Amino acid sequence: MNLPSLPTKIDHISSESLSMLKGRPLVLYKGGEEQQPLLGWSGIEQDVSVVAFRIDMSHAEEREVAAIDSSVIVVGESEEGFVLSGKVAIASRCQGRSSAILIGPIILYIGESNADDLDFFEKVPKKILALDSTIAARAVRVLLERYTAYEIAKTMKRGLILIDGSLKESNFEVRDANLNEIIKECTNRENYIAGITKNTKIKQIQRVEVKLYNLQQAAYIDVTDIARLFVSNLKANSYVARLSADGVPLRIDIPSCQLPNQVISSVIASDILSHGYPETLKSAHLLSIFTGAEEASVKSRIARNEGTSILPSFNVRRALLGKLEGLRK
Repeated sequence: MNLPSLPTKIDHISSESLSMLKGRPLVLYKGGEEQQPLLGWSGIEQDVSVVAFRIDMSHAEEREVAAIDSSVIVVGESEEGFVLSGKVAIASRCQGRSSAILIGPIILYIGESNADDLDFFEKVPKKILALDSTIAARAVRVLLERYTAYEIAKTMKRGLILIDGSLKESNFEVRDANLNEIIKECTNRENYIAGITKNTKIKQIQRVEVKLYNLQQAAYIDVTDIARLFVSNLKANSYVARLSADGVPLRIDIPSCQLPNQVISSVIASDILSHGYPETLKSAHLLSIFTGAEEASVKSRIARNEGTSILPSFNVRRALLGKLEGLRK
C-alpha cells in the first residue's frame, strides 16, 4: 500500500493547530489524568463583573455532617442481562466525633426477564437497563445515593448533607426519593444540602478561579449562569468556592432556597478540611471503593449460592491484541 500524501496532510493539520499554542501557559497531564495550574489560569484576562465574596464566618453553624458516596461494579453477565454489585458509604461528624456507615456490597441482577419489575425509576425505559451495563451501573448508583440521601434528610434535623457531585436531576431519578423530594425534605427539617464537585471541567468556571487564589482566604463566586449553560437539569445555584487559604477551588451546588454564605461557612465550621476538601466526603469516597477481596467475595457468593453455572470465558481485547503492558489505550 502506498499513501504518499497522507503523512503530509496529517502533519499540516498538526502544524496549523500547534501554531495557536505558541506563547500560551500550559499544564501537562500525568498518566492521562487531568492537572490544574497551582494558582489558576492567571494569564487569562479577567471579567471585571465577576465578584468574589469573602466567607463571613459570623454566620457559621456547627452542624452534624453526613457525606454520601457510592460505587457500583459489573461482576458478570448472562445471555440477557448483568450482575452488579454496589456499596454506599455515609461518613458523618458530630460534635468533633467521626463515624461511618457502610451498606453493601449488595448484589443485583438486571435482565430482560425482570426489567419490567424495576419500577424504582421515574423516566428511564426499563428494558434499556438490561441492554447496557454502563447504563445499569449508573442507574443503580443513583438508586443507592437517592434512597440514602432521602432517608438522612427525613431523620436528620438542622444537619448538613454533602453529596459527591452536582445537584442535577439524573436520567435515573428514583420514584418517591428523587432530588426534588430530597431538597424538599431538607427544607422541611432545616437541613443544609450541598453537592460538591472536586474538579470542574467547565473552562469558563476554571477561568474565574484565579480570583479566589488572589484573595488568599476562604471565598466564593456565583457561577450559576455559567453552570446552567453546560449542566442540564441543574436543581440548585452553583458557586466556585475555596474553603481554606490552602484549598483548591471546588464547585458547590446549593439549593436556591438556602443562602450560600450560611451553607459554605457551616461546612467550614462543621468538618475537618484537607486542602479545602471536607474530610467526611473523602472518607465516604474511600469507604465506597471496592477492594479486590470484596469483589472476589461477591463472585464467590454468586457461584455458591445463586444456582448459577459459571461458563469458561476469555477477554476479547486481550485475545486479539495480546497483553500490552506499559501502553495506554
